[in-house]
Amino acid sequence: MGDIEREWLSEVHKKYPLTIAVEGGFTTYAVCELETYSDATLNLYYRDIFLAATQKRNLVEERYQYLYGNLGFKDLEEVEALAQKRAAVKE
Repeated sequence: MGDIEREWLSEVHKKYPLTIAVEGGFTTYAVCELETYSDATLNLYYRDIFLAATQKRNLVEERYQYLYGNLGFKDLEEVEALAQKRAAVKE
């Protein structure tokens, strides 16, 4: 599960490099968090990840879309465009 999440994170980072960071410790964090879940929760989570993967969905991207949507942004494209503008001003 951690490997799939890491792959999804990498894909999202490639699309939105200024918005989504890829930290070296992500896999360690993900595995440690998964160890806190009950067997029932892990089974449900695995089912959700497996289903999403077969549907060619990226749950990491969906999570960030939801998060930024709740912060008032239209989508990740808007957040990335704002990050690009800020980066250009710093140059």
